[in-house]
Amino acid sequence: MDKFDAFKLIALLVHKVKAPLIKECHGNFECNLVNESLIRKYSLFISKVVKAYVACSAKNPKTIHYQDDGQFMVADAQLNPRRHFKPEML
Repeated sequence: MDKFDAFKLIALLVHKVKAPLIKECHGNFECNLVNESLIRKYSLFISKVVKAYVACSAKNPKTIHYQDDGQFMVADAQLNPRRHFKPEML
C-alpha cells in the first residue's frame, strides 16, 4: 500500500537519509539506525536523530497519538500551568 497516495500526503526531500519527510506533519526527524539487536525480539529500533524539522505555522496543533491495540487519541486540550512554576524553572 502506498500510504502517501492513500492518505493524500506530500513527500518532501531530505538531506541526510533516504526516507522522505511528510509535509503535513508538525515535526519530522531524519534518523539513522544505530542498533538492530532489539528489533526481532522487541520490535525496538534504536536510532540517532541527525536532523530535525518543525512547522512554524502550527500554533496549537491537534495531534494523534497511538495508545495500544489499535486505539488512538487526539490531544487538543491546552493547559497552562505557568503560575505553578518559579521563573527560573521555565
